[in-house]
Amino acid sequence: MALPSADEGYTLYYLNRNYTINTIKCDTLDTSILIPEDLIFINIRQGVFFKREPHPCIDLTDLERLIMSTEFFDMQIIKDGDFRKANTYLSPLCNIDFIPM
Repeated sequence: MALPSADEGYTLYYLNRNYTINTIKCDTLDTSILIPEDLIFINIRQGVFFKREPHPCIDLTDLERLIMSTEFFDMQIIKDGDFRKANTYLSPLCNIDFIPM
């Protein structure tokens, strides 16, 4: 089985304030991603593989990481302050898609 490569891109799944699931698609997580609306990330997929434990350099909150690592999550515990604000950025903390030379 081949491992996913950086050229397969990423899909970030999120909930908005209306608890509607939407996606953001990007080629790499090494650049800042504009947050289009108030949201909380709930999953990341690289190619066809979902990431249970996303890379530590992805600037996710503890709650977002908890949601991604659990199979079932009670949305009742999400509070207003847990949502990322629209027109901010998800920025990498370090190099994520390292491609060896």
